[in-house]
Amino acid sequence: MRHCLNSCCNRRAKGLSRQNSNVMILLFSGKIMHNGPYRYEERWLRVLAALRAPKPDAGQIDDLRNLLNDPMRGNGEQVRVWLERGKAAGVVGWVAANVPRNGELYGGPLLAANRPALDGLIETLLQEAAVAGARFVHVSAADTEQGKHAALLAHGFQPHFDFLTLSAPSAAILPRPMPKEWKRVETMAVDWTRLAALFARCFAEVPHVPYHSPEKLREDWLSADDAASQVWAAPDGSYRAFLLACAAGQVEAVGVDPRDTGQGIAAAMYAVAAIALQSRGIEAMEALVADCNAGSLALHRKLGFVETCRRHVYRHTLAVPI
Repeated sequence: MRHCLNSCCNRRAKGLSRQNSNVMILLFSGKIMHNGPYRYEERWLRVLAALRAPKPDAGQIDDLRNLLNDPMRGNGEQVRVWLERGKAAGVVGWVAANVPRNGELYGGPLLAANRPALDGLIETLLQEAAVAGARFVHVSAADTEQGKHAALLAHGFQPHFDFLTLSAPSAAILPRPMPKEWKRVETMAVDWTRLAALFARCFAEVPHVPYHSPEKLREDWLSADDAASQVWAAPDGSYRAFLLACAAGQVEAVGVDPRDTGQGIAAAMYAVAAIALQSRGIEAMEALVADCNAGSLALHRKLGFVETCRRHVYRHTLAVPI
């Protein structure tokens, strides 16, 4: 009975997705939109940005625009806006790139003006996850988002691990040598397929890291800080290490081929990035690390990084339909 009920729910979810969950009533010449989830439209962006910051500036609005329209979220196709009386009251996006690999779907951003909107968006996310064939759904919440913590628990999510934001002064990261004869690959000469393969090897056992296609990595690198970001190749031409950093000093990803760990390579790349950032007046570096990633935590603490905040990641296990 339990499996049959889940199967029915999944069929219903597919129907909701096909219909876009949009129920509209035509009244005279106007359009009344019922409360519920709708496909994302740019006209709601400013209101949604205000859910992150009460008076969002142009930069904060652009940040949310870029996040919602990210290729990982289908350029906005994997985003739903919750409307109440025709006005935007919340938004949820999701990344499904890992579903074929490990069954994980990542929900975010998840922003809501009130609890009913939050509940509706979580239900929508779970429905879309079922349609995508996911087995697990991950959503994160900051310490300050107590309402989100309560709502996730109420919908069957359980605490899974924490993401720590770590920070260190750029000047405190001392230069270290890279392996002899390794060469830095210029960004315009990078073979993105080979870099994607290295990325997958480095993050194979790291939780909550979506699969990055060659196209996604190319886009990330071309929008990153060129002087701080790095790709390194061994004498045989094989790609062995990388670091991706943005102009503001956030390190988005750092990886070393498993065969080369323990040689101080990641620390050496951090030093290269720190020098590049310092030259432009960026005095601090930041990194986001899972608390269950013991190796990465040890590296960052050795380099002088300290925790500045954390986000709690919750996990929901979906029933397998029959």
